[in-house]
Amino acid sequence: MLAILVQTYGFKYEVIDRESLKEVAGTNAAWAQSADHAVRAEVSQQVRTICSLRNGNDTKAKLVTASLTFQVVAIFLLSVSVGFELYGRP
Repeated sequence: MLAILVQTYGFKYEVIDRESLKEVAGTNAAWAQSADHAVRAEVSQQVRTICSLRNGNDTKAKLVTASLTFQVVAIFLLSVSVGFELYGRP
């Protein structure tokens, strides 16, 4: 059950905010910059988004590992209880 919840939950990630998008589209100052500056700004935003996505994926991987551990322990305990039940009968 925990594995299903972990896999379907969408972790938040950072993207460029709305104010920055409005600033780029609405002012001429952003368009007056050089092409090199524009490329650096774009790469900076992409790196920020990729890093936040990786942080979310790391969290999800840890939760999936914990979920798998719980499932293995549950199967082991179920096997032990079935073993006691079968071998405990006269």
